Amino acid sequence: ACRADMGILNPKDSTYKPTSIHYNAGTAPVECDGTAYSNQSQVFQRTWQNRSPVVCDNVQLSPILSDSRKKFESIQSKSILFQRLIWNNKPVGITCIDFTHEYHVWTCSETDFISMFCEQFLAPLLGISHYWQNPQKSHIIKKPTNAELLAIKLAAKGMSYKQIANELDKSVRTIENQLRSARDTLDAANQAELIIKCEIWL
Repeated sequence: ACRADMGILNPKDSTYKPTSIHYNAGTAPVECDGTAYSNQSQVFQRTWQNRSPVVCDNVQLSPILSDSRKKFESIQSKSILFQRLIWNNKPVGITCIDFTHEYHVWTCSETDFISMFCEQFLAPLLGISHYWQNPQKSHIIKKPTNAELLAIKLAAKGMSYKQIANELDKSVRTIENQLRSARDTLDAANQAELIIKCEIWL
């Protein structure tokens, strides 16, 4: 890809203005620092509603860009991908990746990778960064209790519930409850996802 950008915002914000833009020096894309986009346009609103990336293989022909096409053509986007960034069920931003010199058909492996990368790495990183800069907005970050984190740390080492209970001198039922509570707090589908979401604290 030629460019990738990212911005901190939520679906109700009127404007998407990237806070960080990466340019692929090897492709020498047109720089678009300072460019702002309507967050209420069709493509951005669809991005907020979809867990998977929203892709436009051809900016000139994509119907979803009917109300924002000129803006993307002005920065020479030919193909572009949009991905929402959600952390703890809270919207924290959007990232966009585009090609400027040639059209690109986004493959399933590419979109799957971007979805996974954003969900497991970029969104948590952005959420934590936003929290550090705005600690009063602590509702963005939900953190397990210290007792839950101790159990999660041992689970990350591959220990069973019984082994964790013995190590922490607690009942197996208590460990089960703590790990279940932590999964609920971080909206983790399973223990593996819980461990990934807690890596920043372990």
